[in-house]
Amino acid sequence: HPFIDSFDPDVVLQLGRPPIDSGWDAWSAKRKRIVVTPGPWYDPSSSADLLVFGALGEFVDRLDARLAENQPARPAWCGGFSERVAEVLSGVERSALSHASAARLLSEAVPHDGLLMAGNSLSVRNLDLFGARRAPGVLHQRGLSGIDGLVAGAAGAAAAGYSVGLMLGDVSLLHDIKSLALTPNSATLVVVVVNDQGGRIFERLPVAQDLGPEEFEEHFATAHSADFEKAAAAFGANYVCTTDVESLARALDEGFSQSGTTLIEVPLSKDADSKTRASLRGALQGLRR
Repeated sequence: HPFIDSFDPDVVLQLGRPPIDSGWDAWSAKRKRIVVTPGPWYDPSSSADLLVFGALGEFVDRLDARLAENQPARPAWCGGFSERVAEVLSGVERSALSHASAARLLSEAVPHDGLLMAGNSLSVRNLDLFGARRAPGVLHQRGLSGIDGLVAGAAGAAAAGYSVGLMLGDVSLLHDIKSLALTPNSATLVVVVVNDQGGRIFERLPVAQDLGPEEFEEHFATAHSADFEKAAAAFGANYVCTTDVESLARALDEGFSQSGTTLIEVPLSKDADSKTRASLRGALQGLRR
């Protein structure tokens, strides 16, 4: 919060859809905000001061022309700040095998004409925060139980002719593990499963503070003893277990260079998510406007 609060703009200009992170709503709702949208109504919280409906490209061109005429003074924090934030993120992403490195390296490895598919819970959040700053096609879906059917959806996209990279958690994979067999031999699907022994998304919710450790692990984290290597063999998928950032990068390169399904396991400790967030907070402490 000190990092976020050090940036207090006069106006927030939102172009198109709002970011998916819930922190955006909390931060932007307290500030004057203008939403520019070609439609529909991209202000789900109804907290914007003004909505402008029109073509984004034309709006940006006209705004750029006005700024060029008036040449307003730029705040000191504008100069190179995005690059400094990117350096901080890159340091966290590449320092060790983690949720962050899995998100970053997978999003970089997906071919430009391929598709990146985001699993639910922590996966979509970490891809949003740490994913590469480029724009391959992105897929996401919610099953009847939220996390089910993710592998089947990714296999379907691969069967349509795309090279697909899917990032998901261990519980999500267990819900749809038989779909590892669905990818045609001529297609390419790379599945990155982050195995941190259960549904760690619940550690971010109030229930984690209301229960004792044993109750939480049994009823919400749902730890398991599944052997993903044997599962991959059973359903005809290639399998790689990574041990560090370098082995993950190699496995991704190999996976996208061959056909069929490749399952890449990223084994992490139960507290890996909280450690990643703590590392990011620490790295951002030195950045102020």
